[in-house]
Amino acid sequence: MGLERRLCARNENPQDRSRATILNSYDQVPYPSFPYSKTHPDHIAAIATLLGLTPPTASYRVLELGRASGGNLIPMAMARPDCDYVEIDASERQVEHGRQTIQQLQFENLSLQYCSILDVHESLGLFDYIICHGVFSWVPTDVQEKILSICGSHLTKNGIAYVSYNTEPDWRQKGALRDMMRYHVDCTKRFRRRKNSDCKRSSRFLGSCDEKLL
Repeated sequence: MGLERRLCARNENPQDRSRATILNSYDQVPYPSFPYSKTHPDHIAAIATLLGLTPPTASYRVLELGRASGGNLIPMAMARPDCDYVEIDASERQVEHGRQTIQQLQFENLSLQYCSILDVHESLGLFDYIICHGVFSWVPTDVQEKILSICGSHLTKNGIAYVSYNTEPDWRQKGALRDMMRYHVDCTKRFRRRKNSDCKRSSRFLGSCDEKLL
């Protein structure tokens, strides 16, 4: 059975793992930062218009939650210099990498902030679009609630939030592989001494999987 079930069997809550340890893992192994066309405000606005809404289309302000080094917002900022973009991410390493890229490109309409989603304050202001892609299904309940709270309190009158999440049955195939990997690599502190052998065993496991699962 998966890691979460094994933790529950020991009467432990999987969400009780050190938050610092989890965040540190994103510094040790940086998360790939790519653009996602479906999160572009123009794409979101087109769908919203078809649904009868009146989304902002001129000089809008965008907030993105948890997208590493800005790979999604950088192309947007380049294409729309009249708009303002802000990204929040809890990985200091990735935020610094993104800031260096922004500095090289000399962008003045994009800022990356090293901050936990839980620490987002009302002083951040209002946004016409809030994007949260590939985060919601991977974070504890309190962070999920904070994401929804941010969407409720930081959107302008006609603002729109884009929040992606995993659903079954379509995601179950990758989810099963994830559960098996977590079984082989227990990232809790008590097993840290075994991480090298676990990683090797996990690599062999992946090698034995059918490529259709990946």
